Amino acid sequence: MTTTPELTEIQAQALECLEGARAAGVALSAHVRSRGLELRRIYDAIAQLRRRGIVPPATGRVRKPAVPVRFAKVEVRPAPAPLRLRLILGNGRRAELEVVDPRQLTQIVGALECAV
Repeated sequence: MTTTPELTEIQAQALECLEGARAAGVALSAHVRSRGLELRRIYDAIAQLRRRGIVPPATGRVRKPAVPVRFAKVEVRPAPAPLRLRLILGNGRRAELEVVDPRQLTQIVGALECAV
C-alpha cells in the first residue's frame, strides 16, 4: 500500500481495509468488522478518497429490476352460482374464496388489504 502524507489516519485505514478485503476475497463490511473498526467511518473515508480521485469509482452492482405493478381490469356481474376467486396477495400468500353475493367482494378486498 502506498500512503501519501495528505491522507488522514482514517483514510489510510480505509485504504488498508479496501486492499485487505480484495486480497482476502471477502466483503468490505465483513473485513472492517473483523478488524473492529466502525463501518460508517470507513465508508465515509472511502467516499472522500473517491471524490479526491485516490480510489476509483465503485463498480455498480447488477440489481434485478423492480417488478412492475400490474393491474387487471375486472367486471363484477351477478353469477348464477357462487363466485370462486383465486388470489395471490402481495406478500405471496394465496387465497381461494367462494363469494355468494358479489356485494361482499368490496368487504373482502378491504379486509385483505388491511391484512396484507
